[in-house]
Amino acid sequence: HRVVVMGLLFAVSFTFISAQEFLLYSTGFYFLRMIVMMGYAFFKYLPTFSPRLPENWREVLIYTGYIVLAGSAGAMIIDIDKVMIPGKKELAQAAYYSVAVFIGTLVEAPGRAMLYKKSAINLLVVCGLFFLLINSNIHELYAILPEKFKDGVWVVLMISSLKLFSLATGSHQAIIGNSKYYKISLPFALGTALSVYFLNDILIDKIGIDGAALSSLVVVAFFTIIKVAFIYNKLKIQPFTSKSLTVLFLIVGLFFAFYFWHFPFHAIVNIILKSAIIVSCYLVLISRFNVSEDVNRIIRQCIKFLVK
Repeated sequence: HRVVVMGLLFAVSFTFISAQEFLLYSTGFYFLRMIVMMGYAFFKYLPTFSPRLPENWREVLIYTGYIVLAGSAGAMIIDIDKVMIPGKKELAQAAYYSVAVFIGTLVEAPGRAMLYKKSAINLLVVCGLFFLLINSNIHELYAILPEKFKDGVWVVLMISSLKLFSLATGSHQAIIGNSKYYKISLPFALGTALSVYFLNDILIDKIGIDGAALSSLVVVAFFTIIKVAFIYNKLKIQPFTSKSLTVLFLIVGLFFAFYFWHFPFHAIVNIILKSAIIVSCYLVLISRFNVSEDVNRIIRQCIKFLVK
């Protein structure tokens, strides 16, 4: 979906389609995605319908209500920023912020898994590469966009750091939501949303859209740590291993190595060259330190395919 939206945005930028057509096409793709996902789900498991209510319908209804409310409150976190920014700054600032958030959240594109420690390290490895590619090329990317969008560079860094940290902690939200402690999801979500609102109220006035991103980073990181501690306290499991620290050191080291370094060519050429170098260095180091057998197996398979 993000790739399609980005393609449509470029189409608008180059006047291949109008803004109105962008809305129609993006809305249509939402429906198409829904149909494809529904078809795949029914292919894997076709549900059966019965006119009778299940015996535990009260528990099901209560669980559904909590999860829907918690999910709604959680979905408000980034949208709160977009609503509050126009009230304190120019309306255009909300557009610049939205573009930066869209770029920053690309880090979480691979982030869907259920195993805790295993998913945490694998997500950290894969999403860490996304983080490096986005932030190391951010200046070149903004060089392609209109000048007025450049205020979003720090927003991209903070939002992508937030997403990377959240993914590095594994599927904590899914674990809580599918455990007997699911009711705690609602106060966690409400606490996060309210905290972002009040911190936005202070920081947006002081530092603009960077303040909105900073409030999201601080609040979500804080509540993520609380959730991880809660899971450890109740279920005695946690997502971190010594390899997690190794991957974080690699990501930080490569970030500082490439963030301030640029080729003296056109922005698009720079992005291609720098991305190729980053991917090569990252994969070699990840394989060398053997942080994830799953990732190493994929790397070996890709090498065999290329050699053949």
